[in-house]
Amino acid sequence: MTGEGGKGGSSVMYIKRDAVPEGDDPLKVMRDMLIRSGNPKRVDIGDDARIADSAGLVTLSCPPKGKDTTLALEVDLFTSTPKDVSERRKALERFLRSYLPTAAKAQGCRS
Repeated sequence: MTGEGGKGGSSVMYIKRDAVPEGDDPLKVMRDMLIRSGNPKRVDIGDDARIADSAGLVTLSCPPKGKDTTLALEVDLFTSTPKDVSERRKALERFLRSYLPTAAKAQGCRS
């Protein structure tokens, strides 16, 4: 997502969704990124999730077409808005919670 206000918009958020094969754990793979993003904590979203100061990762079982896969939804923030870290983390958690159903549907996950 990029800013649209005039010349040279800047990135404020990066969103990525992946289908991860059975046996791979996205939270283990992305552990170092979450640590670099600041103080990752477990939150109750999807099957498992971590929210850090400037990033979040949610996993959700997603067996499209009969295969056992996991949806990994990653969000990285490139802004310190809101400036209060606890408010930023709450906003990121609200976003992930509300966006997860859309990402799951786009990935082809069955309910």
